[in-house]
Amino acid sequence: MKFVSFLNTDRQERLGLWVHGKTIDVQLAARRLSLDLPPTMRSFLEGESAAMAKAQQVHEAALAGKIQPLAHEKFLSPLAPVPTPTSCRDA
Repeated sequence: MKFVSFLNTDRQERLGLWVHGKTIDVQLAARRLSLDLPPTMRSFLEGESAAMAKAQQVHEAALAGKIQPLAHEKFLSPLAPVPTPTSCRDA
């Protein structure tokens, strides 16, 4: 699984999955599967293994073609993988 963060067309930070070169909005896709996942990477990471298990279900559904990528993908703005980290340390 490859996770991405992006700004959607409403300029909201979103968590996505990169599947076959396309972006899947994780929260929107999870809702279609009757799952509850947060909208951002930071909140997803706070969900730990429970969130990861649900994301795996979304990923499998996307690979099976049950979830479609965002139609307006060319209007998305990529962000850093974790746009608002809880801490940042010097190397």
